[in-house]
Amino acid sequence: MRAVRMIALVLCAAALLPATLQAAEATLDVPLNSAYVWRGQVLNNEAVVQPSLDVAAENGLTFNTWASFNLTDSLGEDLKNEWSEVDLLVKYDLPIEVVDLTVGVAEYLFPNQTSVTENEDGTTDSSALPSTREAFVTVGKEDLLLSPSATLNYDFKEVNAFYGLVSISQGYDATDKLSLDATLSVGAGDTEYNKYYFGVDEAKLNDGNIKLGASYAFTEALSLNAYAMYTYLLDSEIRDAAKENDAYFNKGDILSGSVSLGYTF
Repeated sequence: MRAVRMIALVLCAAALLPATLQAAEATLDVPLNSAYVWRGQVLNNEAVVQPSLDVAAENGLTFNTWASFNLTDSLGEDLKNEWSEVDLLVKYDLPIEVVDLTVGVAEYLFPNQTSVTENEDGTTDSSALPSTREAFVTVGKEDLLLSPSATLNYDFKEVNAFYGLVSISQGYDATDKLSLDATLSVGAGDTEYNKYYFGVDEAKLNDGNIKLGASYAFTEALSLNAYAMYTYLLDSEIRDAAKENDAYFNKGDILSGSVSLGYTF
């Protein structure tokens, strides 16, 4: 219940931001996802609801809150119908015409989740999963061919490591209301990142992703969105480590999908 109250407060605060930020626009997205896939890691292989709220000001400042709600007992009976993660993010689009440049910071919170450590005597200790924090920078150009983009994330709290993602994408307006898009992306982690998440003491290419999406605009404010995404762990050591890690549901690859409603106000 404490997590629910925390999320409710964050959502209320974000919803009030348009009244305090001149020319701000808010977008609420409520997706039903077949799995929770993050940077190649399958953190939940069953259905989740992952709502998000963006509040964007005309000056380039954006606030976002995002959460993951488990619909099944895939993560354990204690986490069924519970929030397992809440992310808080603020970013700023720099006023540069040559490229699209964004900087920001994100806080990752894990209500209801615990980590278990094994002691030398064979006993185990359980503690709350610690929150962590990242800074990031994204550079790209939407009006170039294939809209290339690159993001570099640095976790400066728990992991102290870098993760980068490069992508290309292409959109197509099938009708006035229906738009289609395709995205190809590749992610990589440095030595500390792979050591923390996979136990692999080496910088590696991590994940490759192919994503096909569609969006249908009922009105200017309301849209129905969907995507299918294939994710593959590119490195054999990373694949083997993910399969052996009880915290993940990886088998080396996964096909996941999502259907969501988006509302802008």
